[in-house]
Amino acid sequence: MILVHIEGVKGDSKIAGYAEKDWFSVDSFSFQVVRDTKESAKAGTDDITIGVGLLEVCEFDKSTDIGTSTLMQYSISGGPLPYAEIHFVQTKEDKSGKQAVFPYLMFKLEPCFIKSWKISGSEDGRPTENVGLWYQRIALSYRAYSRDATGNYVYSAGHDTGWDQTLNSPWSTKLTIPGG
Repeated sequence: MILVHIEGVKGDSKIAGYAEKDWFSVDSFSFQVVRDTKESAKAGTDDITIGVGLLEVCEFDKSTDIGTSTLMQYSISGGPLPYAEIHFVQTKEDKSGKQAVFPYLMFKLEPCFIKSWKISGSEDGRPTENVGLWYQRIALSYRAYSRDATGNYVYSAGHDTGWDQTLNSPWSTKLTIPGG
């Protein structure tokens, strides 16, 4: 499951830990970095330059919901949104047999802007939105979980990284787990 929180946009998640702060679910999320590799100026050699890493727009697709009109408004006005968080989550059964939610891949964009917004639909289904977010800073955090001696799942390993496009340098920020 993929859950998104954009500060200033209403959400309707009922997922434990994500219901308290306007999170909403999305069907897909994409982010990529591309490099334009060019041949070297040295004639007759196999040298290439690696180019500059270009961070692309983050995009997600979702069904229309309570936040749709706000997303449209921000796409038209161009106003900044303080931040957005995207969490890929999985459920695992804890030792008592209850389902617990664990985020394993998290993104944070700060500040962000809606670069593109599109809504489409047909007569036999709920309309869907495609939203493209532009940002000045982006961070990614990966988490792994394992069972401890008591049988509970605990955070066991991970890695955080981030980039500030305005300073063209690494960005360090704390990504937090809702309810954790």
